[in-house]
This record gives sequence, C-alpha cells and structure tokens, in this order.
Amino acid sequence: MPPLLNNFRGLRLSLSAISETNSIPVNGRGLIAVHVDQPEMFVGMAQMFLPDLSGLTLTPGEAPVRLPASLIPIPDIVAFAALSSDAIGLSIGDGEEAGLPAYLAKDAGPAGTFLSVGYDVATHVEYTQKLEKQYTSTLGESPDTDPEQEALLQSIDDISTAAQQALKSFSDRSYTTLRFTPEGFEVNSRMTFR
Repeated sequence: MPPLLNNFRGLRLSLSAISETNSIPVNGRGLIAVHVDQPEMFVGMAQMFLPDLSGLTLTPGEAPVRLPASLIPIPDIVAFAALSSDAIGLSIGDGEEAGLPAYLAKDAGPAGTFLSVGYDVATHVEYTQKLEKQYTSTLGESPDTDPEQEALLQSIDDISTAAQQALKSFSDRSYTTLRFTPEGFEVNSRMTFR
C-alpha cells in the first residue's frame, strides 16, 4: 500500500466563507488539517509529485509558510501550510494563517475519528441560497403558469426565505464527526448558536 494510506489518521475541515462565480469557487476562508503519523513523510511525497513544492521548507511547530501561487488553482487565493508533530495543515484566505498553528494543535478527536467538518451556518445558508437562485434562473418561467399555483409557490418561497433568514440570525457553527467504534460506524453532529 502507498505510505500515505498507512500514514493517514483523519481529516478536519473548517470553512468560514466561500464565494463563487458561475458555480466556480473564486474565494474562500478556512482551515484544513490532515492528521498523519509522520507529516514530514507526507510533505516529502507531495514534493516528489509537485516540483513547485520542492523549495518549500516545513518544520513541525514553525510558523506557516506561504504556498506558491502556481499551486493554487484559484487566482488571488492566499494559502499557507504548516506542520505539527502529527498533522499537516493548510489555511485558505488572507489572515487565516494566524489561526493555523492553534488549529493543528487541537486534539484529533476520539479514537477512530477519520473526518471532522465544521462550517459557519450563515455562510452555508447564503451559499445554498445563491445556488438555488442560479438553478431557478436556468429553469426560466413556464408559459402556462396558473395564477393560483404561482401564488402558492410564491408563498412557499417566502416562508422558506424567512426560515433561512431566521436560521442565519441565531445559528453559529455546525460540526459533524465521523468515526469507527467497536460497535460500528458513528456519526455525531452538533450545532452552536449565537
């Protein structure tokens, strides 16, 4: 098996913002941590496959290092990488690198955890609203629209919009953790509020 598969222990992702144009991400803010037994080996493997990483020097516990722009597929995105003793991390967005060392220092979670995701609920709602608007705009209007049905659909849309606005106003972050236990597969989800 490739060393990466034997070395991998879990992934944590925390998104604070994402924006897109025509369904293509153009900006974002967040942190990613890949927990591994030997993060230096992970970096060494990446440097073999990506020559632009060959000059990148990452040392566990040292300050985050900016990634070359040539490695970022999205223009104008700033990304930094850092190592801890058991994780490699990436920050996306200008200024996010300041929180990367603390993010890497967090406990990887209970034994068996292989994925942990956290996101800002308001940002998620805004993103899904944009996607919904893009989808409905591609459908266009039906030429045989019944006025009563149109009024009913508008009422449903108004209620949905009000519910989404309420959720954005009182929700903070959502967290989900997936892990294997002796009893089987476990999914834990929780939400914090303002």
